[in-house]
Amino acid sequence: MTTVSRRLAIGLVVAAYGLSDGGAGGAGSTGPAGPGPPLRRGMNFHHVLNWPEMSAPGNYVWPPFTGASFQTSDGELAALKAKGFDFLRLTLDPAILMASAPLLRDQLIDIVLGRAQRFIHAGFSVVVDLHPVAQNPRFAPGQLMSDGDAFKAYSRMTQALAKALARLDPMKVALELFNEPPLWRPEGQVHWRAMQAGLHDVARQAAGDALPIVLTGADWSSYRALLSLDVDRYRNSNVYYTFHYYEPHIFTHQGVQKEQERYVENLVWPPAPAQRTSAVQKAKLLIDRDSGLSPDGKLAASLTTERLLNSYFDGGSDAEGVEAVFARIGDWARARRIASSRVLLGEFGAALQPGASAEVGASRLAWLRAVRSAAELNGFPWAYWAYRGKGGMSLATEGSAAEIDTGVLKALGLST
Repeated sequence: MTTVSRRLAIGLVVAAYGLSDGGAGGAGSTGPAGPGPPLRRGMNFHHVLNWPEMSAPGNYVWPPFTGASFQTSDGELAALKAKGFDFLRLTLDPAILMASAPLLRDQLIDIVLGRAQRFIHAGFSVVVDLHPVAQNPRFAPGQLMSDGDAFKAYSRMTQALAKALARLDPMKVALELFNEPPLWRPEGQVHWRAMQAGLHDVARQAAGDALPIVLTGADWSSYRALLSLDVDRYRNSNVYYTFHYYEPHIFTHQGVQKEQERYVENLVWPPAPAQRTSAVQKAKLLIDRDSGLSPDGKLAASLTTERLLNSYFDGGSDAEGVEAVFARIGDWARARRIASSRVLLGEFGAALQPGASAEVGASRLAWLRAVRSAAELNGFPWAYWAYRGKGGMSLATEGSAAEIDTGVLKALGLST
């Protein structure tokens, strides 16, 4: 099917089912979805309630989230609103909540509510995203997946937070239960589905029926894992579904430290076959220069990186391929009578490292445009990663709200 006919076919089906309109579910949803934010174009806020300052391992500075790096000015919020963003995905490190005594935990929840209310008053809807990070090893993502006691603490924390969020307007706030569950094997995905069902139930019992809850698949919230979810279990619950999209990962995360793609640079998208040999050679040179690797480590990194690069050049990723993936997700939603407005692209972005070539910069914008367009074609709301942060994906220069990447705004179809 050609791109034009695919767009026409999707548009006709969406119109027929009435699935693209309204944030509260629409005529074709899985059940009485209930109230919910009318999400369209979002921004991830990862700098506000994540990575709290610590005085020592496991010991948090109190009160938390007070430093300049955790703040967002009224002017910044007004600028984002004026450019067309209508919701914020507010990431929250749950470890500090689980590690704190009950009185401090209650104060932390008040801080979360206060930040959410401020953003709501600024004109945004807010998705409060429970976003575990590895800062506190006791409650790192992998630990939560494998340690029954740690997950019980997580469940209790989710229950308390859901009860508090239920005090806010359900047309303005939603609770996302877990960011990117790191379980990718088939048995792990089954395990996650059971864990998520338990989290959903305790949150629903605590908050009542009105609070929207955001569900995800395992495998780091991949679309493939989303397609394997049993949505019938949630047919009568007020839920959204979310997935993340960073494919091809070697392109979107090239040069990002702590990623296996850190030795790749100046990779363009779609893949240019003539670049294959030079990309492999440059990566091996960077690996050889890495003094932190042993000889065996260099060999392993070289083999892994070459495999990833070959897979990239052989994969044939392009804009039509992105559109086909999103059409598949749209088909999944329609087959289960899930409103497209309830399928959230919760994260997408591509890194641009200092010194990257102009061709890489143009490729990045082309990729962002392709992903955003595919989401909108299928009626999915989306949230860009991220407003501020490290890794080369931020919209705003760290510490300087005035320097916003207008190229990214254009790729997102927003006002500059």
